[in-house]
Amino acid sequence: MAPTEALFAIAATIPVATVFLLVARGLVVARREARALLVVEAAPLDTPLTVVVPARNEAARIGPTLDALLADESAHLRVLVVDDGSTDDTREIVRAFAARDVRLTLHEGGDDGTPGFGKPLALARATSLVDAGAQEILFLDADVTLTRGALGGLVRARRASGAAALSGNPRLVCASVVEEALVPAFVALVAALYRPSRVMDPRDDAAFLNGQCILVARAALDDVGGFFAVKDTVLEDVALARLLKARGHALALADLRPHAATRMATSWREVRASFGKNAVPLFGGPLRTFLLGALALVLGEAPLVSLAAALALFVLVDDARALGLVGALALATVVGQGALRRTMGQRAWPALVVPFTQACVSFVLVEASLRAWRGGTVHWRGRSYPSST
Repeated sequence: MAPTEALFAIAATIPVATVFLLVARGLVVARREARALLVVEAAPLDTPLTVVVPARNEAARIGPTLDALLADESAHLRVLVVDDGSTDDTREIVRAFAARDVRLTLHEGGDDGTPGFGKPLALARATSLVDAGAQEILFLDADVTLTRGALGGLVRARRASGAAALSGNPRLVCASVVEEALVPAFVALVAALYRPSRVMDPRDDAAFLNGQCILVARAALDDVGGFFAVKDTVLEDVALARLLKARGHALALADLRPHAATRMATSWREVRASFGKNAVPLFGGPLRTFLLGALALVLGEAPLVSLAAALALFVLVDDARALGLVGALALATVVGQGALRRTMGQRAWPALVVPFTQACVSFVLVEASLRAWRGGTVHWRGRSYPSST
């Protein structure tokens, strides 16, 4: 191989080798961070607990959530569903549950003209309705189902940890090819940027709570002003986490997959909307979001660039050594990406379509950053919000 051809072969290998090394490092970090998560053991609920479920147009989802909650027969349990101006059958479904179980109460809210965003305002109103003697509150999204014993386990885990708030990621239910390919990719990106070891380190500024499931001590919540203090952002969970940590309250993240499950999105449209609305505040502003989107695209397509360059070298000079090395690195990268998905409890096959997946991730992030720069709005559940908040 001539010197020029050798240099071309080395250059062709660099993109895929870089991605391989990043994936290998990511796998090591992911497994280490998984060990940092608290373990929740199922336990009976033997102390008062109020579960607050915000709901807006959740008729298709809220039934299984309430079924699972009320399957816990503890007399200490209270469930408060705060309907946030639903236009579907959400209220009727909740009323039917309330008629069968006196532990469930429906509060019919909606837009009363108070400045702010729908969900944090609904949560703030709900908190004011919870009995003043309640020492802790579980905020649970209407599409999250819990297993029997999860409520008592969450309470015990939070108290044992000494943290003011405990949260985590439920098991992802992906019922379509689009969901299985895309949803874990976005969740993994968030997990990589908000590592549990950092979030749970009181000396580190990193703060994160997942609004799908947050158990918080009432005293700590009141200390930071509750959800009224974060009513002006669509990312109220992370904003609340930052307030809590800034005031010296510890945060804990747990592995909730054995005890909670959720189907976050059912189509590309929902994936784009749900992750796009949170991207800019989650990743630190439009510039960082744009750069992260660009990086996702570059890293996603890098193995294909290497393969194309190595194939061109093979065709032009009939030298297959670079093609063999690049092919081996590309295969190892796919295996590593599949292993990363397995650490999340997901199937490995979408590792075969990572270039497509990363292109979609990049599109959502870049679109969100451009929308924020233009001063546009995001749309969610029939409402519009400024995209940069």
